[in-house]
Amino acid sequence: MTQRQRILYKKQQAKKQQAKKRRRNAALLLSGIGAAALLVLYFAGASHFKNHFLSGSEMNGVDIGGLTLEEAETKAEAANQDYKLSVEGTNGVTETVAGSSIGLHYADDEEIAQLLGSQNRWAWFAGIGTTKTYAMSKETVYDSTLLDGVLDGLSSLDASTQTAPTDAYLTKDADGKYVIVPETAGTLIDVSEAKAKIAAAINEGKSEADLSSCLVQPAVTQNDAGLISRRDAWNAYMASAGLTYSFGENEETITSDVLSGLLKDDGTNVYLSDSAVDKLVNSWGKKYDTFGLSMQFKTHSGSTVTVPAGGDYGWALNVDKTADDVISAIEDGGSGTRNPIFEYSAKSWENGGLGGTYVEVSIEDQKLWCYKDGVAVMETDVVTGLPTDDRSTYKGVFAVDAKEQNATLGSYDVQGYESPVSYWAPFNGGEGLHDAPWRPEFGGTIYETNGSHGCVNIPPENMAVIYNTISIGTAVVVY
Repeated sequence: MTQRQRILYKKQQAKKQQAKKRRRNAALLLSGIGAAALLVLYFAGASHFKNHFLSGSEMNGVDIGGLTLEEAETKAEAANQDYKLSVEGTNGVTETVAGSSIGLHYADDEEIAQLLGSQNRWAWFAGIGTTKTYAMSKETVYDSTLLDGVLDGLSSLDASTQTAPTDAYLTKDADGKYVIVPETAGTLIDVSEAKAKIAAAINEGKSEADLSSCLVQPAVTQNDAGLISRRDAWNAYMASAGLTYSFGENEETITSDVLSGLLKDDGTNVYLSDSAVDKLVNSWGKKYDTFGLSMQFKTHSGSTVTVPAGGDYGWALNVDKTADDVISAIEDGGSGTRNPIFEYSAKSWENGGLGGTYVEVSIEDQKLWCYKDGVAVMETDVVTGLPTDDRSTYKGVFAVDAKEQNATLGSYDVQGYESPVSYWAPFNGGEGLHDAPWRPEFGGTIYETNGSHGCVNIPPENMAVIYNTISIGTAVVVY
């Protein structure tokens, strides 16, 4: 580069630096002017909102942003005159509560002024585009008596147009088991709660009040622990439905219906009723007991006679022990077939419970038949008691109480006689079967004039057969 070129280059660079400096100074000047303008605007806004509500301010639903205190109060009072609350009931009807019908008006207690004074006017720009809501319930007042009157006239609060809720409850299915029927909600309104919600909506200046949250709720739901507990307890007991007790060829089955009758549900607990079980087992006893009772008996000839009550042979259910067994079985969830417990047992359930081995005595015929395994092994004439009050042979079904050989019956000191016998089988106290070697004849009408003292006198050779056939507990039927 020549000397001249170097001089021209330096001049050009100097001009560029001067231009850049002028631009920087202009920018600084403009920036200062903008900042000053913004500062003026900020202080102007702060000054303005000293006496005006910030932008976005609402009082009881009324927009008071940018208004003075007086303007806000005027607008609030005007809004009260036009105020309407839409009440949506559960019956599908929407009704209106007008501010004029309840004496709604604005009452200044200076609280709104305090709010104006407490707002941060220095942050006025932060309120732009936002909403500040004031719930000024004290400034908006109404006549509560008028409100009650208006609300009492709302169909939404009229119970006659609504359906009450129903509680969940237990019912039985086809198998007798408990199932829970769920609760229903209904449409019934809790009037006190609804009135409180409407009053709160008015106080807050709201335009709507939905009463769906004021429904009367069911007291018991399907998730109620007590309901579930009772269901489960009941169904645990019902597992024993079908439990059966055998009475020979007859059976007594505790069906689901029968079992339901044995259970008690007091609304808190489910339990097995001891008294109900006792009643059931007693009914079995009345149906099957034969001990000491009259019975139908098929005689040697095939005819049927009624043997009078009074004996000590037959079936006698032990009600207490059997009831305990029933309770224990059901409590344990038992099923299947079980045997009842008897106080006295017969040999069989057939022909009055006599079994295959028994003795038949006919007073009218003065005969005795001895059966072994259903086959007659002895038929013999006998002599029964003299037919007087103190010597006649008792009729009934008795059990052989003992067996004794070479016994002496009676005593001179008590009965006035002593009779040695080879075979003795008592069946009713002092009455029994025995041989009578002192008698030359048996049968016929001998008993009418020369009968025994109540025993059944039997020829010695026949009594030996009978003695060796019977055992203690063998039935003796006397008719």
